[in-house]
Amino acid sequence: MSRFLPPAALATGVLLWVVGLAPAFIGPLELLIPLPSPGDLVSLIDAITRKDSAIQVDVRMGELVGQGKLLIARSRVDVALERTSVNWRGRVEAQLKVPTDITYSVDLTQIRANCIRLDVHKRELIVLMPTPEVEAVTPHLSQIQSDSTFKKARFRFLDRSVTQQLYNAMLTHDYQARARSVGEARIPEVREQGRIVLQRFLQALLDGTRPGVKVVVE
Repeated sequence: MSRFLPPAALATGVLLWVVGLAPAFIGPLELLIPLPSPGDLVSLIDAITRKDSAIQVDVRMGELVGQGKLLIARSRVDVALERTSVNWRGRVEAQLKVPTDITYSVDLTQIRANCIRLDVHKRELIVLMPTPEVEAVTPHLSQIQSDSTFKKARFRFLDRSVTQQLYNAMLTHDYQARARSVGEARIPEVREQGRIVLQRFLQALLDGTRPGVKVVVE
């Protein structure tokens, strides 16, 4: 018999776990969300951290991927790359512009009891958003733009193979690190989009267990 939790059950469990641990909230919070048992907590941690988790990759926003991560945003950028080859005849400079989709996620396991507060009067559960991170970078290879410059006694006809070697080296060795760097620089820009996605996700989970309580992600 499989011990894996289905994605919906796992995500629901995460929310119930993180909002139910603070003893100071036992009075009002107990009326909203039941406390999990220690066995439930151990099962959650085991299911979230196992590499063979039953959660499958889904490229849609608001879906779970990996071990307890939620896709929250997607951004299209152009990743610029450049390499140079120099010998006694001169210099070859090669440039690539790679259109790239960058997806962002938040790790739900980073949400702890101290990240959550309850406004009893407004019936709001206020959740501090985890820092978004780059989940994946996907190049659109058919849309790559390339250019090259030849200096002194370097010529396009004679040094065509050198140019191709530079292009290959950029895609093989430079692209991933550069694309992720570009994506990380854009995290502040996509945070608001991600906040809305996370809030909707948590609200849907809570509506299934405690309707009438509003989730606010900040």
